[in-house]
Amino acid sequence: MLTKPVSVLNFPDLKEEFKKLWIEYSDKLFVADAAIYDLPRRGELNYPTQIGICRINPYNMHALVTDIQQRYNEFEQMQHLQDTIDLLKAKGQIVLQGPPGTGKTRMAEQIADRLAAKPAHRKLIQFHPAYAYEDFVRGIVADTTSAGSLRYQAENKVLAELAEQAAADSGNDYVLIIDEINRANLPAVLGELIYALENRGKEVDSVYGLGADKNRVLRLPSNLYIIGTMNTADRSVGHMDYAIRRRFAFVTVLPDANVVPEGPARRLFEQVQQLFETHMSPEFDMHDVQPGHSYFLVKDDSGLTLRQKLEYELRPLLHEYLRDGILLPTAKQQVNSLGA
Repeated sequence: MLTKPVSVLNFPDLKEEFKKLWIEYSDKLFVADAAIYDLPRRGELNYPTQIGICRINPYNMHALVTDIQQRYNEFEQMQHLQDTIDLLKAKGQIVLQGPPGTGKTRMAEQIADRLAAKPAHRKLIQFHPAYAYEDFVRGIVADTTSAGSLRYQAENKVLAELAEQAAADSGNDYVLIIDEINRANLPAVLGELIYALENRGKEVDSVYGLGADKNRVLRLPSNLYIIGTMNTADRSVGHMDYAIRRRFAFVTVLPDANVVPEGPARRLFEQVQQLFETHMSPEFDMHDVQPGHSYFLVKDDSGLTLRQKLEYELRPLLHEYLRDGILLPTAKQQVNSLGA
């Protein structure tokens, strides 16, 4: 029986339980005795209550509410992250999609860190229009023999290399992050691996054979997870065709006002949000183009100030949106008058 609240740090056996529930195990939490009652559907509530566990100074109420809200937001983010990890484990490959600045790549790296314990078990690459099958899966490279003559031979690239490592290490998970996955010609880049994505462990034949026996076999093991990121605002690149889209699960990552601190940054975020609510072309979806929260986050000790982010990152993006017809001409004056 506890006579007064005691720091949770006095109960180390609770640490693992807190971790499972995504609760921070720190000196900010206390343990106290509590009574649980079954409340009647009717009648008066007449039960003894515990008084004096905590006295809140009314002048600190705002700080307390802010801290509780922040912890709740962090819990929601962790829960969303865990839900996405569960989806990735079930599907094998996912795409994090959303407008610029919503933290898609950061979220992909957080997932990779949780799944793949060692840095060697996770890789990040970025697709671009010139990216080819020979850069991603397997291709021909020029080499010289000991006699100095030139020879050509097939060589595994990033995906096939990581797949081989994962297949030889079934006790650990491996993660490949493909940033800007839709910037490449995916049917050409993936080739026969479109089939292998949903048939993990089954053999497919590559167009290139390895070694003296010209072994063409490729397989994607079940412990290799693939995370793509996709900018939904970029219409200059092709979208995934239906055959490839069916192999991936899509998670939408949207701007989140809750992670933007109160004050000038939150006010600027709300101004920009209102801009899209009132001046966006009906041809576009706000969820595809509204700049994300990272444009409004400022580090206290380094990096760009909020004013610099507005002048050199956010406002140029909004002017680009005006030129592309995402924002209507009526938004121009409001874009120019935004202030941090």
